[in-house]
Amino acid sequence: MKRILLWINCILIVLLFSACSGWLPGANDGSANEETETDEPAFVDVLPNMTVSSLFPDDYKFEPLPVLNENAQTKLIVIDPGHGGIDVGSIYREGTEDEFFEKDIDLIIALRLRDFLEAAGARVYMIRETDVYINHRARGAIANEANGDLFISIHNNASEHSSVQGTEVWFYDKVDAFGKTLEELYGISSYTIASAIQNELLAALGTEDRELRTDVEMAVLARSRMPAVAVEGAYMTSPDDIQKILADEYADIYAYAVAKALISVMNEAY
Repeated sequence: MKRILLWINCILIVLLFSACSGWLPGANDGSANEETETDEPAFVDVLPNMTVSSLFPDDYKFEPLPVLNENAQTKLIVIDPGHGGIDVGSIYREGTEDEFFEKDIDLIIALRLRDFLEAAGARVYMIRETDVYINHRARGAIANEANGDLFISIHNNASEHSSVQGTEVWFYDKVDAFGKTLEELYGISSYTIASAIQNELLAALGTEDRELRTDVEMAVLARSRMPAVAVEGAYMTSPDDIQKILADEYADIYAYAVAKALISVMNEAY
């Protein structure tokens, strides 16, 4: 009887030692005791079936957009579709059956931009989502009340001269009452955003480079506290540019390029 008890005790000791030492199957198998961590995808494919006509560069790559990093995802991007309601903006073929208002294409582009950015993890606030009139002087104040971190105003241009064409982005790097810059306050400057968007749009649209421009009196730039830019994609009064603007893929290309530029500078800044 004593021998039996002794053998039982020996067996128990061996089993206990084996479990502690990892001799038993699965004893050190982390997958059995720990939850498997899954990371968010690094990219999101927002244009899986994009078809581009010969109006646009054939060497521009519509790759999946990078996902915003965790810090960048906390920032609020305010998107302002230019004009709206009784403020129609630039007009193509005014007074004809083919009359086309800038406010309409601006809104389509802005809504696509919202979709692309949200797919990449961004927080977005829209100044307007329908064809309504909002005074241009009020738009900066709306962005301020929303506690926006970046302000992007979407437009297309016009000129008295049909020979004028191309893409330009406006910015204003203001300072606050205490002399602090936008980069000190928000981690990024308007110039940085404008430069990235200008370069990306030129590559995507194949438009003429009208370079960056600054204006201390443009209401949407001056009245918003955060870094702000106004994007002028192309000229509705240019015979070349208007063909691109009227193309089915124009809004997607414009919005994609702006989204790609924004994601890039935000991931770097934050």
